[in-house]
Amino acid sequence: MESDRTGVARETVAAIIVAVLIVATISWGVSRPDEDDADDAAPLVLAAAARMDPDIRTGTLANGLRYYLRQNDYPEQRAELRLVVHAGSVLEDDDQRGLAHAVEHMAFRGTRRFPGRAIDEYLQSIGMRLGEDVNATTGYDETVYRLTIPTDERGALDTGMTILAEWAHAVTFDSVEAAREAPIVFEEWRGRRDADERLDEARDSLLLRGTRYAMRPVIGDTASLRRFDVAAMRRFYRDWYRPDLMAVIAVGDFDVGAVERRLRRHFEPIPAPASARAKPALGSTQQRDARVIMLRDPEVVATRVAFYYERSPHVYRTLGDYRRALVERIGRSILRDRLENEADRSGSSLLSAGITLRRRAREVEAHVIGATAVDERLPEALATLGSVVTRLARFGPRSSELDAVKEAILRERRDDLSGPPESADVADALIEHHLAGDVVATAVDEYKWTSELLGGIGASDIMEFLTSLSMDRRPTILVMTPSARRVLPVLPNEQRLLAALDSAVAGAADGTSDDVDPSALAVSPQPGTVRSRRTLTAIDTQEWVLSNGMRVLLKPTRFADDEVLFRLTAPGGASLASPDDYPSAYMADNVIEAMGVRDMPGFAVSRILDDRALSLSPTVTDERVDIQGEGRQRDVELMLQLAHLYLTAPREDAQTFARYRERLRTFARNRAADPRAVFEDSAASLLRPGETRALHATGRFVDAIDLGTAVRFWRARASNASNMTAVLVGDYEIWKVSPLIERYLGSLPSGEPERPAPVGFSPIGAQVVKSIESGVEPQAQVRIVLDGAMEMTLEADAALNATRDLLALVLETRLREELGGTYGTSVYLTMRQAPSPRFTFTIDFDADPERADSLATAALVDIERLRTRGPTAAEASKVREAAIRHNEDRARGNDYWVTELTWHSVSGWSLDAIADHPEDAERITEASLRDASARYLDGRRFVRLTRLPIREPPHR
Repeated sequence: MESDRTGVARETVAAIIVAVLIVATISWGVSRPDEDDADDAAPLVLAAAARMDPDIRTGTLANGLRYYLRQNDYPEQRAELRLVVHAGSVLEDDDQRGLAHAVEHMAFRGTRRFPGRAIDEYLQSIGMRLGEDVNATTGYDETVYRLTIPTDERGALDTGMTILAEWAHAVTFDSVEAAREAPIVFEEWRGRRDADERLDEARDSLLLRGTRYAMRPVIGDTASLRRFDVAAMRRFYRDWYRPDLMAVIAVGDFDVGAVERRLRRHFEPIPAPASARAKPALGSTQQRDARVIMLRDPEVVATRVAFYYERSPHVYRTLGDYRRALVERIGRSILRDRLENEADRSGSSLLSAGITLRRRAREVEAHVIGATAVDERLPEALATLGSVVTRLARFGPRSSELDAVKEAILRERRDDLSGPPESADVADALIEHHLAGDVVATAVDEYKWTSELLGGIGASDIMEFLTSLSMDRRPTILVMTPSARRVLPVLPNEQRLLAALDSAVAGAADGTSDDVDPSALAVSPQPGTVRSRRTLTAIDTQEWVLSNGMRVLLKPTRFADDEVLFRLTAPGGASLASPDDYPSAYMADNVIEAMGVRDMPGFAVSRILDDRALSLSPTVTDERVDIQGEGRQRDVELMLQLAHLYLTAPREDAQTFARYRERLRTFARNRAADPRAVFEDSAASLLRPGETRALHATGRFVDAIDLGTAVRFWRARASNASNMTAVLVGDYEIWKVSPLIERYLGSLPSGEPERPAPVGFSPIGAQVVKSIESGVEPQAQVRIVLDGAMEMTLEADAALNATRDLLALVLETRLREELGGTYGTSVYLTMRQAPSPRFTFTIDFDADPERADSLATAALVDIERLRTRGPTAAEASKVREAAIRHNEDRARGNDYWVTELTWHSVSGWSLDAIADHPEDAERITEASLRDASARYLDGRRFVRLTRLPIREPPHR
């Protein structure tokens, strides 16, 4: 039950991205400390304990259960409840492999007070969505149950506490319910099977060898999952679900005293066991025979290399621990920048690179320095990775690098003083505190500690940390490659790889990287003016029209302190390009972002944005061109400056473009090995036969991308300010941003309005059924697509979204809960304006290949049932309540308002109508859903694609 059960589709292709995880401290505060007072305070004593936030109320019940409570009013009228069980798969007996996870599933299949699916039924009745507001996860060491509860619903918080208590000691393990849940758990195993999962298992079995972790993968093995032994599950539950191994966490908009009384009433009666089973010894990792671990898989899409530096987990309890964490964060940040710079360098053997601190299990963590390599240059890539690390460890950071990272960290701590984080983030921090011991401090304390400690951190501290990542520490080297038949007929042996690495490390010389000066983005165009202003009182929004014709929508809010979102959008998009120019037009956003602006390349722009924790990027779809940004109040001018430069001064650099396309070509070349990528391409071709615009990630498409064509297309869209709408939502004051808008947006050229053009989408007029073979796992992937004409009206938009929610609910109930045929279904809705308004529903699920056809048939039967008879009263009620709650939550966020203002603007709808959306949810009834289903769901016309595993060739 780890993943959400619904999603949102987005049609875009990006270049290879490396996600580098940076440890961020969760904190909050109500006031800014006086910096003069901080200067007068006594020096920090590093051995002193770091102070926990005093507003966190903690306690331990007589039975040993621990609890943590914290009032937090963001978001309002919501509470986050957690039951944390300090027991996971590592505690399983030999006959229980995978059953710790199965126990978690069975908790949703019935307790003494909530038999069968009563928990899900109750939570859905109050508008909570399964997977989104109700979920659970199992790991090696813990199991965590999560509930989001409305605090304005009478009795809901108390019932939420009751549910947690039932999970803690009253799961019934009904054999009939177990028979229903067993295939769902097995389908979760099946759905995970891909190259990454296989390689992760192989990696962990080697890196964790000597410990119980190596023998206890969370998902288990097929033999135990097929048995689904209820008696073994009951034994695990009895042994490890006990109060002394549990904690209850509650964070939200409530009275702490009242919640504590509820908690005691529900959890104090749980008895402590008369005799507690001792936890088994976990063992310790063994010295490996080989320093280089090579793993190969036929479905790997890229060659990856990584250095693993294992260590015992570091816990943050004292101020000295806090200082050490700061040093490590600074070191990782500087090294990450060095690695990214190397990957951006023309001709580099690294396509991407980064560093992360990864904890695979509670007792084992590792710094991982990894890269995606050019396939045929593996020894060189390994050597390059080692030389970058060695150079920084040997010669240290430049003062400008060190100062920039320290400044960014202090700025982040200062920004944290602005207001509370989301309650879910606080709850997650408390989970880590309970399981690992990390302190959860106030933002005020963390700001004081950071401001004092950073001044004493110098290059020598960073070098000392980086020495722990040197090649002298002999890290484990992991190499993951595609199959030999495709790109590496001869895999370099360990001796050759180590020789290349040792040579590069020995010869590593001091190197410099260019400083990035944010002032290089400064631009001061002649301002435009505001031609007209009006106030939209219903939605508390200012609507301006600038002298160049641009529409500007300004909505100051207080939903999130010091958060400002920006979006600039223009209809038209890549649909306006000719077929020959389409690849360049569609990928113009990525090209422009990679090239950068004026004399500053894209990687340098990215570094400035990272340093300020600011995001701003262009996007091109078939129907629109967007620039989207998110930052703080202080970032508004920089966001608008950079948006102006993206539109007026995109950079053209042949060398940078060649490097960008080299990365894309590698991605496209290996894409055919990924079964899910093959499925996506096949689906696109089936829906748009003969249309070259359908395939955005093939080698042919990449080869057709031309730098000059992409920039010319972008400039043509950028020259039409009268076609654009700018939206600014968040914590700002209009009088402060007004001159910035006039200068950076009002100065753009006026141009002519544009609308999207037809791009080859043909209506589905019959039943189209096709199967393809791809992949080695016993796994089927099914997609059903329905479409139709629509009126581009507010009423149609509301009806289609309600129909999507109904379809998701019905298919999840049928395919997962009743038939046990899939772990989950996803239903996506897209709406297109050109050439005439149309909608598309896309239904996706994974399944046993033997059941794919019958499940698809069952889905179509339910679709036809909805079309001809409509939903049941119970189904309609669940959809309505979820829509009401979901709209309440979304309407309290800046992202909701940016999205709605933009969507209404490009659709030509009244902006004031956004205020009526709560009524849209209230108006959902059985009758309205029946009418919408009859109008928009037609199971007689569809496209159905099924991916089946490759059959074994016949024996000769």
